[in-house]
Amino acid sequence: MQTLFNRIAWFRMEQYLLRHKLCRIAIAGTYGRTLVAHMAYNAMRQHRHVRLGYAVEDVSDIPLGVLGRDHETEHGNIITFLTGVWQRELHEKEPDTIITELPVLQPGFIPYAASKILPNIVVMHHIVTFEEEYRDALKYLARDVVIIANADDEVVMDVVRESDLKIITYGRSKDADIRIARTVRGDAQTGIFITIHAHGVDHELFLPNLFVKEHVSAFACALACAYATKIPIPEAMRGIQHMVLPEGALRKREGERGETIISEYVECVDQMLESMKSFQALPHAGRKIVMLQDIVPMGAQDCERIGEQLTKSATLIVFIGKAMRQVQDVVHRSGEKIDTHWFATRSEAVAWLSPHITGSDMILDI
Repeated sequence: MQTLFNRIAWFRMEQYLLRHKLCRIAIAGTYGRTLVAHMAYNAMRQHRHVRLGYAVEDVSDIPLGVLGRDHETEHGNIITFLTGVWQRELHEKEPDTIITELPVLQPGFIPYAASKILPNIVVMHHIVTFEEEYRDALKYLARDVVIIANADDEVVMDVVRESDLKIITYGRSKDADIRIARTVRGDAQTGIFITIHAHGVDHELFLPNLFVKEHVSAFACALACAYATKIPIPEAMRGIQHMVLPEGALRKREGERGETIISEYVECVDQMLESMKSFQALPHAGRKIVMLQDIVPMGAQDCERIGEQLTKSATLIVFIGKAMRQVQDVVHRSGEKIDTHWFATRSEAVAWLSPHITGSDMILDI
């Protein structure tokens, strides 16, 4: 964390936040942050001047995003970074709202980042590990901060219950403030009709680009963010209605042969399992294929859980990477008649799979 560039970037961000009175929204959690961030941006952008940061992979990504700088051209280049920030502030209108992701990049990072950003709204979407990090982060927040909490995630609710901050909940739970009351797939098996119940009123909408429960949960979360900034629920819903899903957020596209490809960037085992369950639930008449890559860390119990779920999710499985050998063994031991193949690299896997794909296939690429 303590490279010279990182120290300068965080210090410059603190100066900026002190100078400009902005609504600061931090999207925290083990996974699903990017989808929530993009939905919250679309829910608010017709009512507020919103700056959306990008997916955070390095500690300097947060200040770069907050300051509206480009990750690819300025990451690590101090002169370009400082000059760019000065020029942008001189020539562009500043936003009134900033959305940034807040992942656990290393031990102690969540409390550190929270103490520097001092967000007005903190989203707790999914917490799988490092719950103590999130508890510690709450200590650095001002008393008027609003917590947006996933009512369907037991760990999230355990963390936020210990706080005396204002909490807005979302999810399918009957006690959620922004409640997912009903979801129905469209007639063409695309899109979802959704009913949101909030403060005694039902709000209905068809969202053509959503198709799995992860999308619906993120949608409700984004509505809660918009509601916390006084944006009416119906207007926030319409803002999200036709948004294009960000890359890596279970986004669907058509392949060269007409096959359906669903891709996701996976950060942990629990996210991988949820993605496979959603894939299993999708109606499809043709073959279902899963292409699965290593994620680290992954223990023996994780391999068992993934292998068990795979036996319910696909008829052809392509494994990539050393750890996936163990998952392949779990699938073989199950006795299910599933075609499996293992490759050391993704390029080898793609080269083998490409000629075997037909237009009727549905592929989950994680």
